Amino acid sequence: MRVLLTEQIKVCAKWGYHHGISAIKTALIAAVASAALLSSAMAKASEQTKNTVHVFAASSLTNVVHALFDDFNRQQGIHLVPVFASSSSIARQVANGAPADIVILANQRWMDYLVDTQWVSRDGVTNFASNRLVTITSNANNQDFNTSFDLTNPKDWLQRLQDSRLAMGNPQSVPAGTYAKQALEYVGIWPHLKGATAPTSSVRMALTLVERQEVPLGIVYQTDALQSNKVEVVASIPANWHEPIQYPAALISSTVHAKAFFDYLTSEAAQRILQQQGFTTDAPSAAARSALNNE
Repeated sequence: MRVLLTEQIKVCAKWGYHHGISAIKTALIAAVASAALLSSAMAKASEQTKNTVHVFAASSLTNVVHALFDDFNRQQGIHLVPVFASSSSIARQVANGAPADIVILANQRWMDYLVDTQWVSRDGVTNFASNRLVTITSNANNQDFNTSFDLTNPKDWLQRLQDSRLAMGNPQSVPAGTYAKQALEYVGIWPHLKGATAPTSSVRMALTLVERQEVPLGIVYQTDALQSNKVEVVASIPANWHEPIQYPAALISSTVHAKAFFDYLTSEAAQRILQQQGFTTDAPSAAARSALNNE
């Protein structure tokens, strides 16, 4: 901006010199021109800020959120800014005043935290998608996983880990890790495996460890496994072994643009994109939510 103003002053000074105008008048002309340029730039910046929607989303939603952004931007002229992190990190950032207009988490517990701390209204929350857990290995893994793998048998797990580790999200902070621990506890094998896990800061990192063959097995979301051409699914973990994997979304901002994108998340177009990427969709439409809230 400073460079543009300096150039504007130079142009005005040259114009004044060639037209016989005094230095004082030339300076006044330059000042007026500079003020006009600055005012115009500030107006444009303000307009862009009004049209910007900050979406804070769980890292496991990275690919699908970008796909939703692309589809929505074809329909609307709104600037969408994504911020991806673990659900716990997002919840804490929002509670500390981060400028989120919409939050999409991978765990109801952290959304309850935002509701309890009054950063989110309970009426503004909807579960717009669901997922499931799968056990994965690298495509380059030489082990024979075509033979029966009994997920309830700790010996089967330890044999396939071969003194290595099982990649999974940190159960204390990463929802995918919390669900994985619940599943392993449900069938009684967590005590056998907890010392052989590689807790990661996000489910995407657990996927990366398997892709790089740094570990032979990992537990990730089905959607993550489907988006990678470097891993294959060994087994699906039954949904009744853990709490439902739902993605609660909440509208925090009251701006028109934020509400427009929030309503889009439960539209038929958005639901198709979610299904294409392996999510299960069970969210009520914007009209249905409005009817429920008015009851």
